Amino acid sequence: MLRENNDQAALTAALDAAPRTREARVAVYLKFVRTHPDSQASGDALRVIQSEISWRELESLYQGLSEEVRNSKPCRNIPYTIAAGKRTDIGRPAPDFTLADVKGDSVKLSSLRGKYVLLDFWASWCKPCRAENPYILKAYRHFKDRGFTVLGVSRDEDSEKWKAAVREDGMPWQNTIDRQPWEKSVIWLYGVYPIPDNFLIDPSGKIIARDLRGDDLEKKLAEVMN
Repeated sequence: MLRENNDQAALTAALDAAPRTREARVAVYLKFVRTHPDSQASGDALRVIQSEISWRELESLYQGLSEEVRNSKPCRNIPYTIAAGKRTDIGRPAPDFTLADVKGDSVKLSSLRGKYVLLDFWASWCKPCRAENPYILKAYRHFKDRGFTVLGVSRDEDSEKWKAAVREDGMPWQNTIDRQPWEKSVIWLYGVYPIPDNFLIDPSGKIIARDLRGDDLEKKLAEVMN
């Protein structure tokens, strides 16, 4: 039978004692999962940090759990996260897809081959996403004449709010909307959770970087284009 209450209390106490930084809290979760493989609380902990660690570490931790914990509800989506991590690892070909843009025209990712492409996952309601847009715009203006472009993928449900955000943030690149069911969505295909998230793809269609925030995008482009 899965242990839960006492272990959950122990995990909560450890988190309360940890410094208030993301790295410190992830470290607490990692230690707990490794030392409590039979606990329901470990399933909960792994679910919380699955987007904070590499797919390799996630797979190792998941396989280290007892079969009962692996089959529990909190761990239900972890195999999908691992599979998506393998599909979109650095050096892998970017999975292709087709979505509709603001004009309703179909845009295929592979049609942008020959350029460096930032595949940007965002939504109009996501404040951290909107805060990243000025940095992306700056990089776009700086490198667009050197073979760089952006393909936005929004998870908005309201297409009018999505289109308004594209206008308000002055996003001149192609923007698409992903309104497909979760299991068929591009966000699921790429294992994106949470947003914002992005992938930098080279002219051959290979993923060369992920989650470039702030000025990191411009720095990475300068590195690979020089």
